[in-house]
Amino acid sequence: MGWLEIFDSGYKNQDLKDVSEAKKILVVDDEPEIANVLKRYLTLENHAVMVARDGQQGLEMFRSMKPDIILSDIRMPRLTGTEFLKAVRQESLDQEFILVTGFGDQEQIVEAIQHQASDFIFKPIDIDVLLKAIARANHRLALRDKIKTYTSKLEHLLEQVNYSQQYTETVLQSSPSALLTYDADGVIRTWNEEAERITGFSAEESIGRHLIDIFILEDQLIRKTDTSPAGRQFENVINQIMTKNHEIRYISRNAKVLTNEDEEIIGAVESFTDITDKIKADDLLEKRYLQVQTINEIGKLVAESNQFDPLVGSVIQILHKTFFESSQISFIYQKEEGFGYRLSATIGNHNQALQQAFPDFADLELSATSAGLAITRAEQILISNFALTEQDFHGLLPVMRCSFAFPIRSRNDAFAVLILENLEPMTLDESDMFMLEAITEYLSISYERIGLLEKITNQNQQLEKQAADLKEAFLTLSKQKEVIEGQNKKFLEELRKAGDFQRSLLNEKLPEVDGFHFSVSFTPSNQLGGDYYDVFHIDEERIGLLLADASGHGVTAAMLSAMFKMTFFKYARTVSHPAEMMAHLNREFCTVLQMGEFFTAFYAILNLRTGKMVYSNAAHPWPLLYYPASRTIERLDSDGFLLGVMESGIEFEEKEIDLNQHCRLVIYTDGVIEAETPEYVQFGMERLESSLRNQALKTPQEFITDLMTSLLDFRGVDNFEDDVTLIVMEKDGHK
Repeated sequence: MGWLEIFDSGYKNQDLKDVSEAKKILVVDDEPEIANVLKRYLTLENHAVMVARDGQQGLEMFRSMKPDIILSDIRMPRLTGTEFLKAVRQESLDQEFILVTGFGDQEQIVEAIQHQASDFIFKPIDIDVLLKAIARANHRLALRDKIKTYTSKLEHLLEQVNYSQQYTETVLQSSPSALLTYDADGVIRTWNEEAERITGFSAEESIGRHLIDIFILEDQLIRKTDTSPAGRQFENVINQIMTKNHEIRYISRNAKVLTNEDEEIIGAVESFTDITDKIKADDLLEKRYLQVQTINEIGKLVAESNQFDPLVGSVIQILHKTFFESSQISFIYQKEEGFGYRLSATIGNHNQALQQAFPDFADLELSATSAGLAITRAEQILISNFALTEQDFHGLLPVMRCSFAFPIRSRNDAFAVLILENLEPMTLDESDMFMLEAITEYLSISYERIGLLEKITNQNQQLEKQAADLKEAFLTLSKQKEVIEGQNKKFLEELRKAGDFQRSLLNEKLPEVDGFHFSVSFTPSNQLGGDYYDVFHIDEERIGLLLADASGHGVTAAMLSAMFKMTFFKYARTVSHPAEMMAHLNREFCTVLQMGEFFTAFYAILNLRTGKMVYSNAAHPWPLLYYPASRTIERLDSDGFLLGVMESGIEFEEKEIDLNQHCRLVIYTDGVIEAETPEYVQFGMERLESSLRNQALKTPQEFITDLMTSLLDFRGVDNFEDDVTLIVMEKDGHK
């Protein structure tokens, strides 16, 4: 479940509440939309959620708020997620720290592991994976609190009863942690039920024996010869022990010295917890890191390979050596003529048997095998144990007990299969599946790329031959060059006309109204832009003010802005509420826009008779309303989501304001405040508000001219990376 689906589904994860009470969570992400969505969802789970826009702000909020769990992106400006983790760990080890990372962040992941990162989740964020990570963090926090509580209680009780044997035994047996005491020579004196559960040794088998006889691999932590303060208390010592059933387990040990009235060491009290599952989880994290490395390594091979068969051979060798050494890994093609298959590559203990069964270019029928089904159905065939399935097919060799077949697709049709089989039943976990799916996707892409490269190579050879043939016809080539130059000029002229056409869509003749003055400025980042504005009469009493910004730049954004205009004026004369207009637009765009395409927009309706203005905002930068008399600026804030992203559950807020005094309204696109210097410093809201106050005495058009000059001076270049559009409305005074 992705983050864009969570409010649609009404999904609630109860496991979080079952682990422990809700915690304080700090979300650190430089993408406000993602951070705000995560905050809203985790708040629905009854957590207290705080949001920081980057690592530096996150560090300040950590110091002041002391959250229980930190969820941070790994790539952020000013302070990266890894640097933020280091800073937190220098001050505290109590917080659970979950990093959000991509597959290109291996070095940061290794560094984060070294600084005790608690967990990782990968982009794009899957909400189920996030919830499981939060649940694991809550569990670790609860377990840590339990251990601290019971250790503190034990120490207090021991002091109260002056190490009374009978009372100590009662406390030991009631503790949720494994507890024992031993004398200065390491001979066990008390042993509770939790210690028996972890080790398998009962109190009768343990009391009176030396600690090393029970732990086998480890000895006592505190000895009577220890005199230094460091030798009198140990915390979180990680050791291996062997249980009664000869199973290796990992434990975390804490020990404190017991002394007599003369401060002589007479023994120790020790608690330990079974952390085998955590160690295994850490091993799983290392496995996932290795899988990420493997995906990247194969990705490099794919990028460098010009021949498909050698690439396939290298891929299955890497998989066999790194993860599936006991399995047979094979790659099978469907022959081009569509009949039979050929074995391209195989590795494992059954190479000879497979090559005999599937000789090169042999016409074989594989419809009864998992490999053949994967190709014909173009879907994964995953059998962990043939004995437990009712499917009437088998692996490449009948002796195989499990088979995992992943089709390789080209233009949605499967033409080959990567198949992993084993003599014994086995399962693939979530990370195994992700790795194999990513690798098969790489192979699909590589197949098409190599095919295209071969086609280009053949075309180049033909071009070279044509060049040799045309060497004697230089005059003809010159004429062709002139034709090409003419076509290029024609293309540039058509592009200029397209820019003129787009500008023709914009209303250059603004309304002239007594008491109100309007000015606009539209500067695209290139010949075509994605911003659209309009100031128009709805009727004799009302004027509409619109500013919209399409995602992207260039031709696509220009087409989107043209579509916005047509859709907007479908409703402009009949819809009198801006929020209702936003809802109509969102519904229309959700049916036509592609993934990654969207609009932000601000729409206001001004009543010239009453001076009241109603407005609604769809994730557009908040307009600024300046009052010269008080030199104050009001931000016209209203809630609303992007247009064209999702339809269900989206609402747009509508607000009203009374323009009953002299004021200046500035509506702008994000190209204004996000204009950057070569050092990536943004112009920002503060500079815009400062310009609004300092240029208050100038006309709206003079204000726009001075602001555009300031923007270009700030950037240090004569153009913009994003479209820059401004609408300025001046209200003369009391109307």
